[in-house]
Amino acid sequence: MSKAGGKKEREMANAAHELFLLGQKTVEARAVLAALQKQLSDASSRLADTQQVEQVIEANQQLVLAILLAQSDAVPPLVWRSSVCTSNCARLMRNW
Repeated sequence: MSKAGGKKEREMANAAHELFLLGQKTVEARAVLAALQKQLSDASSRLADTQQVEQVIEANQQLVLAILLAQSDAVPPLVWRSSVCTSNCARLMRNW
Protein backbone atom coordinates (compact mmCIF):
# COMPACT_ATOMS: atom_id res chain seq x y z
CA MET A 1 0.00 0.00 0.00
CA SER A 2 2.82 2.40 0.72
CA LYS A 3 4.06 2.00 -2.85
CA ALA A 4 0.57 2.77 -4.11
CA GLY A 5 0.29 5.70 -1.70
CA GLY A 6 3.68 7.06 -2.83
CA LYS A 7 2.69 6.73 -6.46
CA LYS A 8 -0.56 8.61 -5.82
CA GLU A 9 1.32 11.34 -3.96
CA ARG A 10 3.71 11.75 -6.90
CA GLU A 11 0.80 11.87 -9.32
CA MET A 12 -0.92 14.48 -7.13
CA ALA A 13 2.30 16.50 -6.92
CA ASN A 14 2.73 16.28 -10.70
CA ALA A 15 -0.89 17.31 -11.25
CA ALA A 16 -0.48 20.23 -8.83
CA HIS A 17 2.70 21.32 -10.62
CA GLU A 18 0.98 21.10 -14.02
CA LEU A 19 -1.94 23.10 -12.64
CA PHE A 20 0.51 25.72 -11.36
CA LEU A 21 2.19 25.90 -14.78
CA LEU A 22 -1.19 26.23 -16.48
CA GLY A 23 -2.04 29.05 -14.08
CA GLN A 24 1.19 30.84 -15.02
CA LYS A 25 0.48 30.39 -18.72
CA THR A 26 -3.03 31.74 -18.17
CA VAL A 27 -1.65 34.86 -16.47
CA GLU A 28 0.84 35.35 -19.33
CA ALA A 29 -1.88 34.83 -21.93
CA ARG A 30 -4.10 37.39 -20.19
CA ALA A 31 -1.24 39.91 -20.20
CA VAL A 32 -0.69 39.33 -23.92
CA LEU A 33 -4.42 39.66 -24.56
CA ALA A 34 -4.57 42.93 -22.60
CA ALA A 35 -1.64 44.30 -24.63
CA LEU A 36 -3.33 43.25 -27.88
CA GLN A 37 -6.58 44.87 -26.80
CA LYS A 38 -4.71 48.12 -26.06
CA GLN A 39 -3.01 47.98 -29.47
CA LEU A 40 -6.38 47.41 -31.12
CA SER A 41 -7.91 50.31 -29.23
CA ASP A 42 -4.99 52.59 -30.19
CA ALA A 43 -5.26 51.52 -33.83
CA SER A 44 -9.01 52.18 -33.81
CA SER A 45 -8.42 55.66 -32.38
CA ARG A 46 -5.78 56.42 -35.01
CA LEU A 47 -8.11 55.16 -37.74
CA ALA A 48 -10.93 57.37 -36.48
CA ASP A 49 -8.55 60.36 -36.36
CA THR A 50 -7.34 59.61 -39.88
CA GLN A 51 -10.88 59.31 -41.17
CA GLN A 52 -11.80 62.63 -39.57
CA VAL A 53 -8.77 64.30 -41.15
CA GLU A 54 -9.70 62.82 -44.53
CA GLN A 55 -13.26 64.10 -44.14
CA VAL A 56 -12.00 67.59 -43.29
CA ILE A 57 -9.66 67.55 -46.31
CA GLU A 58 -12.48 66.41 -48.58
CA ALA A 59 -14.82 69.08 -47.21
CA ASN A 60 -12.08 71.66 -47.74
CA GLN A 61 -11.61 70.54 -51.34
CA GLN A 62 -15.33 70.77 -52.00
CA LEU A 63 -15.43 74.23 -50.43
CA VAL A 64 -12.53 75.43 -52.59
CA LEU A 65 -14.23 74.05 -55.71
CA ALA A 66 -17.50 75.72 -54.78
CA ILE A 67 -15.71 79.03 -54.23
CA LEU A 68 -13.91 78.75 -57.56
CA LEU A 69 -17.15 77.94 -59.36
CA ALA A 70 -18.92 80.83 -57.67
CA GLN A 71 -16.11 83.19 -58.64
CA SER A 72 -16.09 82.00 -62.24
CA ASP A 73 -19.87 82.53 -62.44
CA ALA A 74 -19.71 85.97 -60.80
CA VAL A 75 -16.79 87.53 -62.70
CA PRO A 76 -17.23 88.26 -66.41
CA PRO A 77 -14.30 87.43 -68.68
CA LEU A 78 -11.37 89.84 -68.45
CA VAL A 79 -11.63 90.92 -72.11
CA TRP A 80 -15.16 92.29 -71.68
CA ARG A 81 -14.54 94.14 -68.43
CA SER A 82 -11.18 95.62 -69.37
CA SER A 83 -11.13 99.36 -69.92
CA VAL A 84 -8.37 98.76 -72.50
CA CYS A 85 -10.73 96.84 -74.75
CA THR A 86 -11.56 99.03 -77.74
CA SER A 87 -13.82 98.56 -80.67
CA ASN A 88 -10.93 96.78 -82.42
CA CYS A 89 -10.79 94.29 -79.59
CA ALA A 90 -14.55 93.75 -79.81
CA ARG A 91 -14.31 93.30 -83.59
CA LEU A 92 -11.52 90.75 -83.14
CA MET A 93 -13.66 88.86 -80.67
CA ARG A 94 -16.63 88.81 -83.10
CA ASN A 95 -14.44 87.54 -85.94
CA TRP A 96 -12.84 84.91 -83.77
